[in-house]
Amino acid sequence: AHLVIGCIVCSLVIIQFLSGVFRPDKDAGKVRFWWEIYHVWMGRIQWILAMANVFIGMELVDAAQGWWIAVGVVFGFMFVTHIALEIFFFMTGRETHPKPAAKPADEENVKAPVDNNSPQSDEAHQS
Repeated sequence: AHLVIGCIVCSLVIIQFLSGVFRPDKDAGKVRFWWEIYHVWMGRIQWILAMANVFIGMELVDAAQGWWIAVGVVFGFMFVTHIALEIFFFMTGRETHPKPAAKPADEENVKAPVDNNSPQSDEAHQS
């Protein structure tokens, strides 16, 4: 089971990476919406499978009790941190990833660079 789950997790990680590379644009509508749901849940499934696989592997090698405790503490910390961050982002109304800066709709919204050597700029500074 350990080998099979390890291969499944590795395959899912590769698929997750490729889905990130080829993710739809933010203005793709429902495609992006469903992609985000897929991406989040696929990541969660991968973490669960990976953690289960670690415990299966420790059972296979008959790990000492100290290892079980250490791994349990690390996974517990990761779980509590994840839940705390989810609650924090929900309570503050923030998203888990920052949005990219908005692009101007057309060139009219872009300000031209100021030329400090032009006669018009000298008149503006003198008044």
